[in-house]
Amino acid sequence: MKKHMNTRINASARKTAITAALLVFALAFTLCFSALAESGNEYNVAPADLDVVGSDVSAMSTTDIHGAGVTGSVFSQKSITVLHYFSTWSPDCIRELGYMQHALNTFGSGEIAVYGLLYEDSSSTPESCDALFEQLGLSYRCLRLDSVLSQLVGVYPYIPQTFLVNSNGIVVDHFPATFDSAAQLEALIEHELGHPSLFHEVRFMDGLTGELIQEVNVANGGSAVPPTPPVHEDYEFSHWSGSYENVTEDRVVTAIYVLVFDHYLPGDVDQDGRLTTADALIVLRHVIGTDWNSNVLLYGDLDDDGFTTIVDAVLLLRIALGLTNA
Repeated sequence: MKKHMNTRINASARKTAITAALLVFALAFTLCFSALAESGNEYNVAPADLDVVGSDVSAMSTTDIHGAGVTGSVFSQKSITVLHYFSTWSPDCIRELGYMQHALNTFGSGEIAVYGLLYEDSSSTPESCDALFEQLGLSYRCLRLDSVLSQLVGVYPYIPQTFLVNSNGIVVDHFPATFDSAAQLEALIEHELGHPSLFHEVRFMDGLTGELIQEVNVANGGSAVPPTPPVHEDYEFSHWSGSYENVTEDRVVTAIYVLVFDHYLPGDVDQDGRLTTADALIVLRHVIGTDWNSNVLLYGDLDDDGFTTIVDAVLLLRIALGLTNA
């Protein structure tokens, strides 16, 4: 009887602990969202399926931080207008201010316009915004929120946010997060303008480890500068596989290494000194992307065409089965 009572007590204790943990999690979740709201600033957390894309902001009627009137008629003057919601105290926001200016310089004022949307509190004020814009040398205007803009930025409790608005005053894209780079912002603008991409991503990968060495953005038609390849014991860098010159699309360039004392047979990817069906299977799995293996890059190119493909896997299988001579 005592044992059964202990069992019931332990089960009850576990349920109590689980319930307490869930309550703590719920409380922490609530506090995180509450912390996003400053006194006098109300945020409405959107349901999961709610999006601001498609919102009509053409009825905007506000002023800039200097008191000059600005209405929704400004949207009809450009193909795309970028609205950037920010505060003057956030490092992420301040970094993105430079991205906005870079985008305006890249596309020119003939196609796009950029407006800042100021989040206001006791430290993020029109005066502090004016000083910040002057310090950073920004040429676009910053607006205060009217009811239309307040409703737009209030859907998501996040700073910064960026909205792309077409010439009819309709939001066509929304980015409620922090941009990693100016190129990321400009890719969104390019998409809405229908331009060929002005910038492309070149990823330099380590052929031995499969890890990213460096990622760079390159202007269309330009060339990337390859990084210094990582040093690996018993291996030496051979060459870059893939072109990083005249870049016209996103590319992956891989650092290829060879053993300093390479005594393994071509095709001997498991390095057991023999060519077997196991080697053919490793090459096949690597080629179809189910199991990446650095040795395949070193020893898997049996037909010596510069690439390891399913043809090499088949050739290796035939050799292992005695159907073809090595």
